[in-house]
Amino acid sequence: MELATIPKNTASHKKLNYINVFRALAIGFIVAGHSICRTGSAADSILEVLVGDGTVFFVFISGFLFQYLSDTFSYPEYLKKKFFNIVCPYLVTSVFGIAVLLAVARVNPLYPLPALEQIPLFLSTGVFHNFPTWYISMSCVFFLCAPLLLRFIRENRSAVLLMGIFLIPVAVPRFIIEFMNYSPYVCYARALAHNLFWTFLFFPIYILGMYVAAHKNYIPACYERRKILWLGTGVFLVVACWWNCTQPFPVTSRLLAFKIILTLLLVGYLAHYDAFLSRPTRLNNALDTVARYSFSIFFFHWYIDNGLALLFKALCGESFINFEIPDFWTWALISFFRFLIDFLGSLALAVVIKKTFLKFGLKNTRWMIGV
Repeated sequence: MELATIPKNTASHKKLNYINVFRALAIGFIVAGHSICRTGSAADSILEVLVGDGTVFFVFISGFLFQYLSDTFSYPEYLKKKFFNIVCPYLVTSVFGIAVLLAVARVNPLYPLPALEQIPLFLSTGVFHNFPTWYISMSCVFFLCAPLLLRFIRENRSAVLLMGIFLIPVAVPRFIIEFMNYSPYVCYARALAHNLFWTFLFFPIYILGMYVAAHKNYIPACYERRKILWLGTGVFLVVACWWNCTQPFPVTSRLLAFKIILTLLLVGYLAHYDAFLSRPTRLNNALDTVARYSFSIFFFHWYIDNGLALLFKALCGESFINFEIPDFWTWALISFFRFLIDFLGSLALAVVIKKTFLKFGLKNTRWMIGV
């Protein structure tokens, strides 16, 4: 994903603290969405609606910051910056996941293709070796389209596309990705289809982020009209929960309209309370730390979670998926601790790696792990 950089305090680009806090919340949603123990119960279906699709927040933030920094836009410099700050850490952090897949054939959907043929297929999708990093391929589409997007906003042609933000999630069937019993090339084709599907779905949300940044003086209205937004959030939440609980698979994209309205609501609240969130309290300092390390947490949490799953299987003899959870509170407790370990473990790993690199004189850690 394009985890866009919060600008430093400069005359032209004042640091937007409320967006910084939003980024910290967004990475929490993303990790939580991957930490729910799926049991097929109504409870985990409802929780999946609540914390799932946290990617919506990051897409919005990326679009917002891209527009916010666009007055100094230079296409060659922009692509160069994104290559070093986004693509390079993706490549570096992919080494571990790809090495595991090449070493353990039974978990490798592209086996038995030659290793030199598998590696570019892994890297071009991100789906196989570190599933959340499929977002990188989508971000690359956004990077390449940057001049067109800016022109789109500047010519005020975004209104029509913005209408599709609420129509697309309802109308488009959700893509269910599955690799079992398929040949390597079919698996790769399905991974590409998955990435293209979500790129199409998230494109208008990226535009929405740009649109809100271009008209950020109206952000206070998101707070002033919060009752209407709360009503809309509640309606879409009820519909999304009902849909998730009554369908064997979410046949639409989990009604992203709920998360889109929630995004506007959160932006309004965070901007309104920005003065409070800017105070140097322990909470705000912690949120700032999480925001700075959010890119690394994004890259590492899938590895941490898979390691935790292997440990759980070794201790309990069952995977998270097959484990029979006796009651709601046991399920909630396991899911909570799974989230806590994934989140704090990823943050701790990023801190240790960064300090180790700095100790050995490697100062451009951002090019390697994103922070």
